[in-house]
Amino acid sequence: MDLGLNGRRVPVTGGSQGIGYAIVRGFLAEGCSAVIVARDAQRLQQALAELGKDGPVTGKAIDLAQRGAAEAVADEFKDTDILVNNAGAIPTGDIFSVDEARWREAWDFQGQAARPRRPALCRASTFFVRRQRHGWPGQAQPGHEDGMGTTLSKKAPV
Repeated sequence: MDLGLNGRRVPVTGGSQGIGYAIVRGFLAEGCSAVIVARDAQRLQQALAELGKDGPVTGKAIDLAQRGAAEAVADEFKDTDILVNNAGAIPTGDIFSVDEARWREAWDFQGQAARPRRPALCRASTFFVRRQRHGWPGQAQPGHEDGMGTTLSKKAPV
């Protein structure tokens, strides 16, 4: 399927494994240039080696939970067209093997981009969206004529 994304630059946070890895692979298949943003440098290098066979991909090892990290990523990749904020820290294992403090810490990080308690990711995400070089893909949502709140769903179901 051609979504008309050829040549777009797409950073994917949490892109070195799992859902993020699959997202990167999908964007590469569409002709995009991907940037994997991940905490684990070793896992990042492995993902870059594997996904580099599918298209142009670079990476940045950084922990987005650290103060200033989101802004650093935004500053480094100013030519971003699409940002996929997929970073997460939900612990694996069954409910009996993860203590409540670790579980709460992970969920706090997972939701920080959507909550004002950690505005750094919100500001960086807004920066990415406002720096879009192209008006397409995506169409402004009602009340967001400035381009904020764009979606690909008009072009293809997400």
